[in-house]
Amino acid sequence: MTAHVVTSVGWLGGAYTMLVLGIGGALSTDAAFRLACYEVMHLFDEAVNIPLALAMLVTGLVSSLGTRWGLVRHRWVLTKFLISSTVLVVTPLLSVPRVHTMIVRLHANVDPGALPTEIITVSIAAVLTLTTVTAISIHKPWGRTRWGRTADRGHRRAGQRRNAAPSEHPSGPSPSPAS
Repeated sequence: MTAHVVTSVGWLGGAYTMLVLGIGGALSTDAAFRLACYEVMHLFDEAVNIPLALAMLVTGLVSSLGTRWGLVRHRWVLTKFLISSTVLVVTPLLSVPRVHTMIVRLHANVDPGALPTEIITVSIAAVLTLTTVTAISIHKPWGRTRWGRTADRGHRRAGQRRNAAPSEHPSGPSPSPAS
């Protein structure tokens, strides 16, 4: 569970870092600084964010399958898994090519057009989404899923059978040890 929390918060921190670098690159008038911001973003995507996102997903699966929360027993766990999986796939697909194109354009002294705004928008979306996932983890809203309620009923029935008085054997009561 600790590894999952650390990688989740690390990924959120990585998303904030990408946002700060994107804003710095977009607002700076220093060409070398702008280029450095986008080169660090590219490195950060590949060396930090994607590995942290994958580690978060794996540790989340292991934690959910190995604890009472389960992957599909609670709506908050399932929702968090689905959102995180989507962010893991969509964010690199949107971020990596834009940042790479921005680096190429800056090296060629070509106008970047709307790329800085697009890069910042992707970063804002990632930060907001990962912050939402973190809030879901803290507050654990929405109750159980249909599968979780079914599992609860099965566990309750099994517990009732264990706690019920033993039924008499069909051939009559067992002789007591004192007789």
